[in-house]
Amino acid sequence: MSATPAGPPRPGAAPVVPGQPAPGSPAPPVVPPGPPEPPESESSELEPNTTEVEENGAVPAEVLDNIREQRAEVAAVVGKTKILEVPGYKGCLAIEYKYIGSEITENIARKVRRETRSANGQGSTLLASIDTLRAACRRVLVRADTHSKWKSPGGDRMPIVRLDSNLARLLKFDPADFDPDNSGRGTVLGVFGSEHKINQANLLVSQWLSDTTREIDEDFLG
Repeated sequence: MSATPAGPPRPGAAPVVPGQPAPGSPAPPVVPPGPPEPPESESSELEPNTTEVEENGAVPAEVLDNIREQRAEVAAVVGKTKILEVPGYKGCLAIEYKYIGSEITENIARKVRRETRSANGQGSTLLASIDTLRAACRRVLVRADTHSKWKSPGGDRMPIVRLDSNLARLLKFDPADFDPDNSGRGTVLGVFGSEHKINQANLLVSQWLSDTTREIDEDFLG
């Protein structure tokens, strides 16, 4: 016997939605959710220390001799200098920096904080970098090419030229174009030409000041 096709729903009857119980039928039992799965926890174990420490014993004499020699070199910071090329001049312009103590850098930081207080410290990084470079500058150096020796841009008449208005006059630019209120800062801005180069140079000088025995990465220079 063939199945009788379902006729249209009676007027007023609720439609039957596929996948849901028909109206009037008992609701299916509610299955309570199971306990939540614990989150995956990261291992709290620390990486093992790969540095081997031996029990105390006799120290070879050459070890202490080497440390004594290095200590003397580390402590002898007065009078040390470092020549760093100014980027963008193809190795023909450089600044010889001298060691300066923390008292000088702290004074620079306090001075810049006072200057930029009204601006909520805006521009303090650049100003501190400029003032640090000027304080550490022993002299500016030039040469004809990378195979020549360094000389003062002032020649015999001016054997010591620093980051000041004298250098600006020799290079024929006006520091006031870069900082009308401070010719020294204007000179640094005019020579380096970029705030990023100034901050990078200060970073290299600061690295050298913290350890005057190591070489500085100068790959960005030139």
